[in-house]
Order: sequence, then structure tokens, then C-alpha cells
Amino acid sequence: MSLTDQLNSLERASLIGRAVVQPELEFLFRHNLIQEAAYGSLLPADRRAVHHLAGECLEWLHPEQRSAPELRQTFLARPGVARLMAL
Repeated sequence: MSLTDQLNSLERASLIGRAVVQPELEFLFRHNLIQEAAYGSLLPADRRAVHHLAGECLEWLHPEQRSAPELRQTFLARPGVARLMAL
């Protein structure tokens, strides 16, 4: 199943919704409790790996925003997460 298929399935189940279509497609969880449940279901090592991968992807997609405070706070400054960018 492709990523698009998985996202469409989550959207049909009303777990996520499209937040922005242009310039890039963005999704949000429909409710904060759904997001917390999904996040809480990850083992700590898996959570760190997901944060690491997300940070690397964002760094690759948006190199001009390497020092963005929200990027550091969300993906790189969490306890136990290796820093991907020089501060």
C-alpha cells in the first residue's frame, strides 16, 4: 500500500484531514487525542527514529530553514533525539 493510499485511508476514517493543499499537501489529525494516541503507541526507540527521519526529511526538503526554531523544537530538541542541525 502506497503512502497516498494510507493517507487516503486515514482520511476516509476521519482520523486526519487535509489542512493545506498548495503549495504542498499537509494533513492534520482531526483531534488532539487521536494524535496523542498515535504518538503514545510508538515505543521510545521508534519515536526517536521517526523524529530523526522527519528532521532529516525536512532538512532535505527545506535547506533554507535549517535554523527555524519550530523545526528545532518539534523534531530536534526533544529529549533523546540526536541533533541533526548545528545550532
